Amino acid sequence: MITGVMLLAGFQQASAQCNPTLNGTPDGGTLNICVSDVTGTVYNIAPDVPPIGASTEGTFTHNVPGATMTGVNVLTVASGTPAGSYTVTYTVTSDPGGTCNAGESTTITFNIEPQATLAPNATNFSMCVGSNADAITDASVSSANGSSAPTFTISNFNAGGTGATLVGTTITNPTSTGTITYDVVENNACGTSPATTVTVTVNANPTVSASSNSPICEGATLNLGATPGGGAAPYTYSWSGPNGFTSTSQNPSITGATLAAAGTYSVTVTDANGCTATASTTVTVNANPKPSITATETSGTTNDDGIICAGDMVTLDAGAGYIAYNWSTGDMTQTINVMPGATTTYTVTVTDANGCSGSGSFTVTVNNPPSASITGTSDVCLAEMLTVDGNPTGGSGTYTTHVWTQTAGTGSVAITNNNDGTAVLTATSPGTVTITYSVTDDNGCSVSTSASFTVHSLPTAGPISGPSEVCDGSAITLNGQPAGGSGVYTTHNWAIVGGTGSATFVNNNDGTATFTGTSPGTVQVAYSVVDNNSCSSSTVFYTFTVNANPTVTAGSNSPICEGDDLNLTATPSGGAGGYTYSWSGPNGFSSMAQNPTIVAATTAATGTYSVTVTDANGCTGTASTTVTVNANPTPTISVSETSGNANDDGIICAGDMVTLDAGAYSAYSWSTGATTQTITE
Repeated sequence: MITGVMLLAGFQQASAQCNPTLNGTPDGGTLNICVSDVTGTVYNIAPDVPPIGASTEGTFTHNVPGATMTGVNVLTVASGTPAGSYTVTYTVTSDPGGTCNAGESTTITFNIEPQATLAPNATNFSMCVGSNADAITDASVSSANGSSAPTFTISNFNAGGTGATLVGTTITNPTSTGTITYDVVENNACGTSPATTVTVTVNANPTVSASSNSPICEGATLNLGATPGGGAAPYTYSWSGPNGFTSTSQNPSITGATLAAAGTYSVTVTDANGCTATASTTVTVNANPKPSITATETSGTTNDDGIICAGDMVTLDAGAGYIAYNWSTGDMTQTINVMPGATTTYTVTVTDANGCSGSGSFTVTVNNPPSASITGTSDVCLAEMLTVDGNPTGGSGTYTTHVWTQTAGTGSVAITNNNDGTAVLTATSPGTVTITYSVTDDNGCSVSTSASFTVHSLPTAGPISGPSEVCDGSAITLNGQPAGGSGVYTTHNWAIVGGTGSATFVNNNDGTATFTGTSPGTVQVAYSVVDNNSCSSSTVFYTFTVNANPTVTAGSNSPICEGDDLNLTATPSGGAGGYTYSWSGPNGFSSMAQNPTIVAATTAATGTYSVTVTDANGCTGTASTTVTVNANPTPTISVSETSGNANDDGIICAGDMVTLDAGAYSAYSWSTGATTQTITE
């Protein structure tokens, strides 16, 4: 009889649970007994940790066939209970001390073991050179006695010239073919069994070589190959490789291989004996080139974005490092220059040094530029202004930049850009002028157009030349001295524009004008000229003075008698003083004296005497006086006498009387002293 007391132990005061053990066996443990010992064995099972008592704080349950419980802790196993594996469970129902939780339990296994009277079951097997085998499991060793937990022992190991060794239960690394033998016995709780001899055949391994069509290009078919030899045909194959690849074909293929297919592929060949050989091959899957086309251009709003304006050039570059290029244009160079008239997609296929090819595309977007035409240009005169219009149209319709420049010519203009397509041009120097208008739309596309015209030089006027003074009533000729311009002058403009005096003028239409003073004072005149280009000079001014003429009164002591002195007088006034005189008169008379005298004037001095007075300004006044020089009378004395031979012949005889008659005059003075017309002597 075997009596066992199983104690409940293992409580942890600091825990809310305890882990009870039965008879020192923890929960899940095993107690083995031999079947020969089952002869009405009584098992007294009780915990001994106060305050728990088996009769009050726990219960036992079991599944041992034919066993009985006495009270709550005595298990009696009946004699003849068959070998097998059974369980007994103790469950806590209460814990007055508060150490364990109700419901905690411990279950142990009762193995009733049979007698080891039979040799163990085992089968012969084979293994391969260089492999390992387990002498127990590979021989399928098992209990012939029905033991629940048998153990097996190997003895009498004989390598048979294979070079194998036994390490524990492992037959390791036979180096040649042959036969290995060993014995195996069973051990259990009831003893040791007789031995069984196991024979192991060591077979030769096959050989294999692995190959492929590597390197390949991405997308191509990868062909793998296994070439077996040796061992025992037929062979089976097991391939493994990257990206989860497996195959049981001798020569598998991967269609459309990706880059993930690159790596090492291993093949294991198994022959008819189950012996294996392994080989591997490294596969390279080269990525197909993916050319990235870049654009180089300065067209549009952003450089190098592939958006250009019609008519502009863009350089497309497929990138360096390839051995061949094939563009959709037919070009076979790394870079191409294109000038598409419309949006166009260009494709290039490149080949790299691995012989792999790939394609890339690039779309060149083409925007139409605006158009422009300059209006409003014409020949102009220096300093004149023109408003010109570039008339932008087309393109995007939204114009962001208007630029006006002079791009050629011998003349020049100043440009005021109105930033609306128009500009004001001011001619600044004469000559030919070419202006260019450029307009850019919001796509960055632009167009330029040009127009030419001539800036005519202006004629010049003046300085006016001519006298600075004129006498009232006199005329002077002024010369406007036109020059420059075209040299052909169509209009001469003269005008009196101010002054304190006055004058009249006659425009001679040849650049000169004749001015006649009409009242004393200053006179300001203006002159400008227009040439046959309709260009006008600036106006020049000239001031002259109309001087007042002096006045003069002419007088004389006329009438006088022949032989008397003629006294002429000039009495001047006005003018500027500093007079000079110029007399003229009958008989060729002239004098520069103010009051000249003609001594013993003859009757030829009779007539009009004019005097011109010239003052300090050269102005003159003229007056005249009429002079009468009376001829002295030449009396004819008539004789009245009767003496002599004849009467009245003035021949008388002494002593005779004669009457002399001087004629009828206003006064008489005879040499005799008589003052009468007649005297008688």
